[in-house]
Amino acid sequence: MSIEEEKEQDLYRTEYRRWRTQMMKEEAGFFALYQDFLPMLSTLSAPALRLYLYLGMHSNNWTGESWHSLATMANGLHMDPRTVRRALQELTDQGLIARVQRSPRAPTYTYLRPLARNRPLMGKALEEIAETILKYHGFSIVNHGIPLPTTRRQADFLVVNAAGEQRLVEVKYRVTLDDLMTWANVARRAQLGLIMITAEPWDYDVELAAKDMDVLLFLASRSDDESTT
Repeated sequence: MSIEEEKEQDLYRTEYRRWRTQMMKEEAGFFALYQDFLPMLSTLSAPALRLYLYLGMHSNNWTGESWHSLATMANGLHMDPRTVRRALQELTDQGLIARVQRSPRAPTYTYLRPLARNRPLMGKALEEIAETILKYHGFSIVNHGIPLPTTRRQADFLVVNAAGEQRLVEVKYRVTLDDLMTWANVARRAQLGLIMITAEPWDYDVELAAKDMDVLLFLASRSDDESTT
């Protein structure tokens, strides 16, 4: 990557960070759309997806409640009322919303429903489970965020077991054979062992290579206090 490309990327990151900070200061309205929603992108119809975003942007941020009529939704989305009605039913069937009408002539209220916890383990949640896994397997954390000399990489943890064996720990959503080989070489140059903790199962060739290189692979899951190797 050229210096110009790096500068351009830094500019985009800075612009977005400043924009988010400013929006938070102004307490601008927002709709919290968490990664648990990702599976819905491939299952919801386009009208239902548009309607869900519309409802999110017009709902109370703490209660998920909105009271827009069918006609108002149709006008706001430039959609046929019959299409909106079908989309409402689709969202209801998927458990994304609930519709309540207290009497035949009363307005119908729409409530956003909590999303099922199916988000892939990433970020802080994955790191916290990784710490539990390491302790379960007899490793104590010596330090977090270990910069590695002669590389631009930083390991997530440095751990030690009861025998005094130290290992670098890399926590990733998924590990490929290239990832394994790269981190195994990094650990070897640092004269340390290696542990890789992932949220997604690895391929068989990764498992074989890990055994050959004495790399420990631990699989994390949202419900686990333990992990499999």
